[in-house]
Amino acid sequence: MQKAPRRTSIEWEEILSNQQKSGQTLKEYGELHQINYHTLIYWRQKLKKGKSQAKPQGFVKLHQPAPPIHKDGIIKLHFDDNIELELPANYQVGDLVDLLKGLSC
Repeated sequence: MQKAPRRTSIEWEEILSNQQKSGQTLKEYGELHQINYHTLIYWRQKLKKGKSQAKPQGFVKLHQPAPPIHKDGIIKLHFDDNIELELPANYQVGDLVDLLKGLSC
């Protein structure tokens, strides 16, 4: 009796996918393709278990929502004792940074 060839998990996924598509039972499919019934069960369970325990690999992209912009209100900035700056609450942050850099000169 000849030993069965070694197959990769990807090949077993394909075999089990084909079995499922065929509509045959594991036993029928195994007999037709000369694959041991218990081997089919083993790989079906192993692949199912591997998928349920699979962890995402690599980086997962996260989306941070933009902070809400309040259209009403005022931002008051006080510098020393004699400078006060009032800006609308929806003033752009980039513009505010440029303004503060200009004031710090």
